[in-house]
Amino acid sequence: MADLEYVDDLWMIRLDELETFSVPKLASAGSVTLDIGSHLDTLEMPVLEQVEYLDLKGNFTKVSFGELRNVDHDLNVANRRYFDPSVEAETTMNVSFPKLNSSESIFIIGRASSVSLPELTHLSDPWVVPYPGGSNFSLWGEAVSLDLPNLATVDGSITFEGNISSLSLPSLDNVQGNLTIIAGDSLSIDIPELGYAEVIRLAGQIESVELPGLVNWYELHVDTDLIFDCDAFMEEYDRVPAKRVVTCQSGSGTVEESDENNEVTSQDESSNEDSGDDTAGEQDGGDNGSARLNGRGMGAMMAASLAVAGLIALV
Repeated sequence: MADLEYVDDLWMIRLDELETFSVPKLASAGSVTLDIGSHLDTLEMPVLEQVEYLDLKGNFTKVSFGELRNVDHDLNVANRRYFDPSVEAETTMNVSFPKLNSSESIFIIGRASSVSLPELTHLSDPWVVPYPGGSNFSLWGEAVSLDLPNLATVDGSITFEGNISSLSLPSLDNVQGNLTIIAGDSLSIDIPELGYAEVIRLAGQIESVELPGLVNWYELHVDTDLIFDCDAFMEEYDRVPAKRVVTCQSGSGTVEESDENNEVTSQDESSNEDSGDDTAGEQDGGDNGSARLNGRGMGAMMAASLAVAGLIALV
């Protein structure tokens, strides 16, 4: 396909023996769907600028689209042929879309060493058929530093989950749907410009939360496996109007939530346990966080991934 410059639909599936893939002149396409069972070191479309749908599933190592600026609808990248969150990927991806500005939704799923989207500013689709869900960065395996420096608006929902060592969203100021972060590694949340999100859910290995620009939301939930100062968090974010819901649960066993009168109630989970259980908990010490990750945080992550799995399979 060395001379291919435009195609309505490029559909290639069941490619179990493919060793190389080259479309050096392809500049525009209606849709591109690739399902590659073999290990492919490099999946590259160097001059593709515009596409309606981009769906890539397979054993990729390097995924590079150097000139792609816009995806009219959905962008999906998964480094396993048959997406199943219970099966480990066979490869680790380096994903690069250096000029991509906007897409309705983005799904990057699987094991990745790096994800580069430096020019992404806007995700526009509030609904992903058949599930309402928005965009999802579900990154497993080695810890990934994820930086989206110019992402400012998400008209729907967005989820970040998995082994993310750092998450940088310095320009994000508006999420019309839900913002969900489920951390498999210790993660500090700092989103300085975020002013509005409908529902914010932070779970897993959440170390700290900084949302200094947040002025409007409906629900704000922290459920962390680590030791976390829920008292300070509730004092900071449990503000008028009273209809806002704020909850905080930490690995220390402290559960706090605002009631209908915007008053904070606090309950120590350990108070419901007998003294023997308390002693065991004290002996376990820092291991409590890991136990909760396996029981609660990982459960939440797997549930989210299974929903995404159904979506990816239908794309």
